[in-house]
Amino acid sequence: MNLGTLFDRAVRQHKDKIAIIDGAHQVTFAELGRHANRVASALRKLGIEKGERAALLMPNCRQAVEIDAGLFKSGVVKVPLNARLSTRELQAMIADSGACLIFVHADLADLLLKDQKLPATVKHVVIVEGERAPHLSYEAFLATGSGDPASSDVAPEDLYGLFYTSGTSGVLKAGMLTHKNWIALTRVHLLRTGCDGTGKTNYAYVAPITHAAGGTIMANLLLGYRNTLFRKFNPGEFLQAVEKQRITHVLLIPVMIHMMLETPEIKTCDLSSLRTITYGTSPISPDRIRQALQAFGPVLIQGYGQTESCGFLSSLGKEEHALLADPAKAHLITSVGQPDFQCEVRVVDASGQDVPAGQIGEIIVRGDNVMKGYWNAPDLTQDTIRDGWLHTRDMGRLDEDGYLYLVDRKSDMIITGGFNVYPAEVENVLYQHPAVYEAAVVSVPDPKWGEAIKAAVVLKPGATATAEELIEFCRQSLAHFKAPKSIDFLKELPKSAVGKVLRRVVREPYWEKSNRRIG
Repeated sequence: MNLGTLFDRAVRQHKDKIAIIDGAHQVTFAELGRHANRVASALRKLGIEKGERAALLMPNCRQAVEIDAGLFKSGVVKVPLNARLSTRELQAMIADSGACLIFVHADLADLLLKDQKLPATVKHVVIVEGERAPHLSYEAFLATGSGDPASSDVAPEDLYGLFYTSGTSGVLKAGMLTHKNWIALTRVHLLRTGCDGTGKTNYAYVAPITHAAGGTIMANLLLGYRNTLFRKFNPGEFLQAVEKQRITHVLLIPVMIHMMLETPEIKTCDLSSLRTITYGTSPISPDRIRQALQAFGPVLIQGYGQTESCGFLSSLGKEEHALLADPAKAHLITSVGQPDFQCEVRVVDASGQDVPAGQIGEIIVRGDNVMKGYWNAPDLTQDTIRDGWLHTRDMGRLDEDGYLYLVDRKSDMIITGGFNVYPAEVENVLYQHPAVYEAAVVSVPDPKWGEAIKAAVVLKPGATATAEELIEFCRQSLAHFKAPKSIDFLKELPKSAVGKVLRRVVREPYWEKSNRRIG
């Protein structure tokens, strides 16, 4: 079984239903199937074989979905690129992947084609929704293909895509995810979100489908659901779309939830159609969660995972979010839930032995969701996947009920005066202060302690707080050595292309003139 066979079955079963809504365009499953077949056929006409790589630099659009399907039907490996990255980063990913073809939307073409020399491996460039000589337009590309059924001999262990991640280290690496991994994601997505087969599921995509959202859109198609694409996120306009289009499900990053809670439409739009809001990638304060529950109802699910684990490890369900009102159970909101179905999770010490409940160790995972390895990086693969277990480099603890609590990245741990401090623990306290919108905790050089703790804080609009006030607030909940020694107030925090706060960028200026650097 592979993604192509499952996709063809979905097309047969749901051929007259709407699969994709892209602005004014509505695409049925039958139309999507024909376009995917044309993509697969046109790839063969260009001489692109199973196992070769094709890069995509695309917004959320119907063409991105049909190209994706055409690639996995033909066995060509997808290399999704994020438009928020720099030209230098994009060029490096294309060169590293050895992509021979690039699909690029006309609005994004300058990122790759303006005064830039493409890597030597690139033989073809296809321009979507526009033309740019001497490259092939998408319409001309499709015209060379056939809409007849197309497939290749693709095995479950064959590659579906190369997914580049720098994590928080800045090191370029690509997780090799297979058809088997993506089918596992489909099963978990169904169980996580509570989508049903009534035909009423309308899943909205405002986050880039080049990243985590892209995993669930294909899962939705395999299950016959409708998918509504948004090319940009405007909080007020999205809330109006929820009302007008009766959106039932959406995947968001926390900053999007923040923005919606602060827009006037949150009080005027009918949001009763929403059944599930899945969020993840960065912290969100309990106060914000309370506001979101009040605004949207009991629809929140938190997901935790990594690119290397196909985006899932554990989830905190709607039931646990509802317990926020119960003082005896409210602590569960600080967890990332329990391991997902078909996913084994352990917390281990440096020697690989399980640590007792409540103790901190490294989170490791095993299951059908674990990547095949890192592209062109056998040593890194061997160091990351040991005896079938993916070592996440995330530190955490499991309680006696099996709830997983994230502590921090191994590499972000601060050693101050001989004590270990995990930044996320301090950030979680700062997020509980009513004036704090965002926070990043990093180490700075200290002549006495080696490293001292500094917090970079963004205040909520109109809110005020002093450094002394926030430091004292932390000391009320933390050991004094864990509380920040100093605080800088910023207008915004640097973030990755997927919205994660980049602590290393926050930290770098403080270490520029130091003889010792913290990695």
